[in-house]
Amino acid sequence: METEATPAVNPDDLKAVFDLFRPLRLQCGKHGAFTSIPGEVEAVCTPDANVEAISYRETFLNLLLTMGEPPFLAPWIHEGYPDMKLFQVAAAFPMPVRDYSGKPQSFDLPGFVRQLEQTDAA
Repeated sequence: METEATPAVNPDDLKAVFDLFRPLRLQCGKHGAFTSIPGEVEAVCTPDANVEAISYRETFLNLLLTMGEPPFLAPWIHEGYPDMKLFQVAAAFPMPVRDYSGKPQSFDLPGFVRQLEQTDAA
């Protein structure tokens, strides 16, 4: 049985939400939490954007980045900020949908990095 995938999103929307949340995350620290005002995410995205998928992908990207700016992402991080290629791949790379059942889900991290490398080569 094939795992359901999170829909791909517009990389510009993903970047806009990342930029919206970044100051809050910096203020809260690595393990802090914050809330957003209803409609705040929608306001920075293009019309009809899939806000749930964007939020999920943005949260995942942030988790990757807060792992201490892992060395495998270093080529795509400049002065602590991800370059557009990282947003482009994070916006479209196959990712399982959220599952609250507790069963493990897999993410192809080596494939994610390969996709970034292929984006560089293109």
